[in-house]
Amino acid sequence: MTNQAPPKRRRVQPDNVPEDAPSEAQEAPKAATKSAKPAPAIPLFTVAPDQVMQLKSVRAPDMQHGFQTIVTDLFESGFDVASEYRDIKAGLEITDALTPDRLRRAANTQESIANRAHQLYIIAKVEVQAYMRETEGVYGAIREAGIQALEADKAIGARTKQITDADAKAAAAALYPDEWAEICTRRDRAEGMLKQLENLAQLARSRCFTVSAMAHPGARLT
Repeated sequence: MTNQAPPKRRRVQPDNVPEDAPSEAQEAPKAATKSAKPAPAIPLFTVAPDQVMQLKSVRAPDMQHGFQTIVTDLFESGFDVASEYRDIKAGLEITDALTPDRLRRAANTQESIANRAHQLYIIAKVEVQAYMRETEGVYGAIREAGIQALEADKAIGARTKQITDADAKAAAAALYPDEWAEICTRRDRAEGMLKQLENLAQLARSRCFTVSAMAHPGARLT
């Protein structure tokens, strides 16, 4: 008796479905493709690794025509800011008897104090700007988290009005109260210190003019 291959079974189609219609197994990959979420967009400021290496190797040029020497002397001469701050404050008060000879010496001293006070302010200004840039990562990240939370509320209809800067800061404070308070306080103190040193430099300059006018009566001071 010869073995015969079993007859092929004919696939039974449901009513009103063409015989050549794709099966559910065939449709599944297509459905999965359609329902799959699109890949997240690449961040706007993404930098390729090779570009990062190039950026790290870039060095800012020095100033020309001898100005770099002045920059180095101004910012890298071992200027003790804490000691100078105390000395400048103490030096603004003149306790000696205002004799003509002492007034002349005081005028010279006040000129030096005014110059050092201005140098202290310039150094502080650069340092505060650098501090603000260094803390911007933390400050900006917390603020951005607040904005994202508000955007999520808008997406579900819990919020309708435009997000303001005050709203973003309030949301940041609600999400990260300790961290937000700390970073804001530190930045505010840095700015407050800079304003105080600016006022000190102006006071030292004013005192210099006053003492010079007393030491040289009748002279025209500019």
